[in-house]
Amino acid sequence: DATASINEVDEAMQPKTVRSVIQTLVDLVASNVVTTDVQALINKRTGEITFIDLTESTVMSKPPSFLDLAQASSFCSEIFSMIPENLLPLAYTTLQDELESGLHVFPDESLLNVLKSQIGS
Repeated sequence: DATASINEVDEAMQPKTVRSVIQTLVDLVASNVVTTDVQALINKRTGEITFIDLTESTVMSKPPSFLDLAQASSFCSEIFSMIPENLLPLAYTTLQDELESGLHVFPDESLLNVLKSQIGS
């Protein structure tokens, strides 16, 4: 059984879903890709998430233009709007951990700054 809302996921699995959402956000931005109209299918029982319909995805220019950075910021906002308020602290911590992990190489420092600006916003 699938849903588009983290609130409808088994409560014990919601943290897993939030971490997965944030990790996917970082992976996409580090890959120089953003999208609009984010759509997700989340397994209510396991919390596993699949992003669907990425037809609005954009590969940003290198270095990213002003418009690219605005789209990246909008993408981040859209992702964070999916997360229930009570789970935002976990989302911010997960984002901080992902950025400090050294696992991601960003094509431009400005994209890293867009992600950093989301922490606690």
